[in-house]
Amino acid sequence: MKNNNEKETSLKQENTLNKNKYEYKLIYYVICYAIGYVISLCVTGVPNLMYLIPIKLDALAISVITGTLWNTIHYKITGYDARRYGFLPAMVVLLLLFIILILIKVLLLFELIVDPNPFLGFTA
Repeated sequence: MKNNNEKETSLKQENTLNKNKYEYKLIYYVICYAIGYVISLCVTGVPNLMYLIPIKLDALAISVITGTLWNTIHYKITGYDARRYGFLPAMVVLLLLFIILILIKVLLLFELIVDPNPFLGFTA
């Protein structure tokens, strides 16, 4: 039976591994969002400064899809576990999609923005 010091040491090691795992995930998603943002700007161009807003739905979708793929490759997740692993990010993207669409509707209602296309990644 392990004594308390060995249990605490193993818990600290496990916490460190989990922290590193989340840091890798965050790095993958942020890098993929930056790539998606650049792709979105290349596709739409920058007809005015409104297109430089940092919230773009297409960049968010690219970030989640490619970030999840990179994570499954990095951690060697295959088969049913990979499908289950990709389900949560897909639900988060759908939730963020609805939140951003509601935000766009509210901003249009109060006439704070005139064109919702920069948020969606489309050109006018």
